Amino acid sequence: MTDPIIVGGTGGSGTRLAALLLQAAGVFMGKEDRVNYAMDSIPMNRADYHYLTGKPDLDEEVRSRLSEHLSGEFRLWGWKHTVSYITLPVWHRYFPDLHFIHVVRDGRDLAYAPHISLGVFALLTGLNHPVALMAVWARTNLDCANYGERYVNYYRVRYEDLCNKPADTITSLYQFLNLDADPPTHLVRPSSGMGRWKGRPGLKDVQDAGDYALKRFGYEIAP
Repeated sequence: MTDPIIVGGTGGSGTRLAALLLQAAGVFMGKEDRVNYAMDSIPMNRADYHYLTGKPDLDEEVRSRLSEHLSGEFRLWGWKHTVSYITLPVWHRYFPDLHFIHVVRDGRDLAYAPHISLGVFALLTGLNHPVALMAVWARTNLDCANYGERYVNYYRVRYEDLCNKPADTITSLYQFLNLDADPPTHLVRPSSGMGRWKGRPGLKDVQDAGDYALKRFGYEIAP
């Protein structure tokens, strides 16, 4: 069995869509009763938080959760858990040949999200102000990109490209993974919140907090 394809990225970035696209191309992403509404693998969610909260016996935890997630042999398999983009170096230790799909969405949209898409950051940092959320979005996504580009089979996809150029973007993703499937563009349903950051109060401070990351990931800075 090959090493996994892991999907991760800031909550609310479109990781669920990426998982559905992989599933549609024949990648096992978890049994129906072991993934939640967002396509997060429940066992691998628990393994990530086992590590992040500093609990002992990580090797045993990983073996147990992988057994729950898989329950069988699959040629192509993986999982989606948003937080796995933070724990990527840990998973690289267990799976040296893993493929990592890093889903990125404009951090300004996420900083001004009306829901708790960045709830993990509040858990880890105790902060939930848009400027603080943007700063953590920038730091964590840069850390993931820097590690991924250097050490693993890494592919970054922007949510905006999936929405605006679905056929081309999905085809490129499939080519990276050597998946032989037509792009299921019908799965792409753009969020009504795209661009919600425009004209919002405090935008300059939010942009300043994520300036380098926004530019690196190809987002234009508003005047």
